[in-house]
Amino acid sequence: MGGRDPDRIADFAGPGIRTLVCDRQPVMREGLAAILGREPGISVAGAARSHDEAVTAARTRHPSVAVISHDPPDLDGFELTGQLGRLDGAVRPILLLDVPPIADSVTRFLRAGARAVLDKELAPVMLPATVRAVSSGGVVIAPPEAGRLVDQLEQHPVRTGQLDRLLSEREREVYRYVAQGLSNREIAEAMSLTVATVKSHVHSVARKLDVRDRVQAVILAYETGVIRPNGVRRSPKPNGVRQPLQGQR
Repeated sequence: MGGRDPDRIADFAGPGIRTLVCDRQPVMREGLAAILGREPGISVAGAARSHDEAVTAARTRHPSVAVISHDPPDLDGFELTGQLGRLDGAVRPILLLDVPPIADSVTRFLRAGARAVLDKELAPVMLPATVRAVSSGGVVIAPPEAGRLVDQLEQHPVRTGQLDRLLSEREREVYRYVAQGLSNREIAEAMSLTVATVKSHVHSVARKLDVRDRVQAVILAYETGVIRPNGVRRSPKPNGVRQPLQGQR
């Protein structure tokens, strides 16, 4: 596959989740395309080596998920994520980072519209599951990023007084579990409650905090210190996948 033009990678396109692969290096582009192209239910709709190529491919290939190697200035993940969010079609970005992110950078990426932040070295193992999770509305912040973020919260604590005033003790406990990625059923088991009761608490938390989805919930959890180092969940869920806030089972 060496030297293949980015557009030719679209030859792998087929039914399923349509992805766009964005990386400056030909070997990485083709490697990522190969990883995704052999996965059932995932197809590679196109590839790009620069910001402009990525925007053009998103407009013409109509992917639902974009895998972006953050490599400024030619491929700035933050700027590209924001621009993809302004296109007519809904493209959910997954950012691959070469260097360990800090808490501020991850929340910045999430606010720009990113739906996942992964260590690039973990892409061969985690990327297919991440694409599926993001396509279904989930958010993924993969180890070791998640651990680093929680450590940074301990070093830079923020005020939680507002949450304390808005939420009851039970609602705060539910919210911590939600922000750590547990499903409603897992929360029910952890708290010895019924699933229906947990759903009621989740709805109440979402209404009081004015968050409409899991991305907003995760951002707020980091910013307010809801997730603490001694509360990090080593989740049985693969790859740190977080599902949509509402409607979980």
